[in-house]
Amino acid sequence: MREALPSIDADTFLERFSQLSASIAAYSKSISEVQEQLDRYNAEKLSLQKAAEALRGRIRAEEKNQTAYLYTARVSAMMGNLISDIAKEKFRQIEELALRMFHDITHKDNFIDLLELDSSFNLFMYKKQDYTIEELYALAEHVGMNELHTRLGNVGMGILMDWFGAATPRILRKNMKHYLSFQNELAPPGEVLHLYKNVELSQLSKGERQVFLLSLYWAIIKSSGQTIPFIIDTPFARIDTEHREQLTRRFFPTISRQVIILSTDEEVVGSYRDMIRDHTAHEYLLSSEEATGHTTVRPGYFT
Repeated sequence: MREALPSIDADTFLERFSQLSASIAAYSKSISEVQEQLDRYNAEKLSLQKAAEALRGRIRAEEKNQTAYLYTARVSAMMGNLISDIAKEKFRQIEELALRMFHDITHKDNFIDLLELDSSFNLFMYKKQDYTIEELYALAEHVGMNELHTRLGNVGMGILMDWFGAATPRILRKNMKHYLSFQNELAPPGEVLHLYKNVELSQLSKGERQVFLLSLYWAIIKSSGQTIPFIIDTPFARIDTEHREQLTRRFFPTISRQVIILSTDEEVVGSYRDMIRDHTAHEYLLSSEEATGHTTVRPGYFT
């Protein structure tokens, strides 16, 4: 090349050739490094693809679990509402049945007009009573809305809130105040609402309390739908003469298919025994033997 080209051109060519060869070598090395990096990235990509597929599998499993959880939660909520509704219905049955039996035995239809059971099985009694708006607002001001609710009961409070179109006790109080401020324009003074007043158990006589409790037992058994024996000891111990006849006629023959009465010789005897004779399957006389400390049982009844 030196003989074919001038010396200057040959040197330039050789220098340029050397530079290009160095560039080619550098690019080849760079390509090799990039290829190695690409291989690493492909390996990482494959690993990540496997991890992603595993995560998708876990997500699908979690979705199934979540769906099962949601269905379970919905079923649980539905069962809770169903149980609550059934409990409320049973409470209403007990309230109605106990009140009916109490009226049948005592013949006091206007003494207790309403029974209410709460979720803790506390029982509240109410009688009908009329109130003016002025009286209701005065009660709310002096004793508070909670005490007013206790006095009127759930039914009475519901009637009052519906009458005033109130969703909460606070709104009810506000609406009553507003009503009284514009009473002459809205309605004549002295507007009367037919509501209730709570009756304390202490207001009943001892005999009426016992009748009330027996009526509650009767209602619970009837509303349960179960056939269970009922056993009562000395049934007239706290029952006055006024209620014994109706208790014997209405309560004993109907509370259960199997009733065991443990009576003394001064209780279910005479006319009371005659009242339930047709319902009596067996009679036994239990005698305490003081000498031996035992009780003997033999067929028969007090003579």
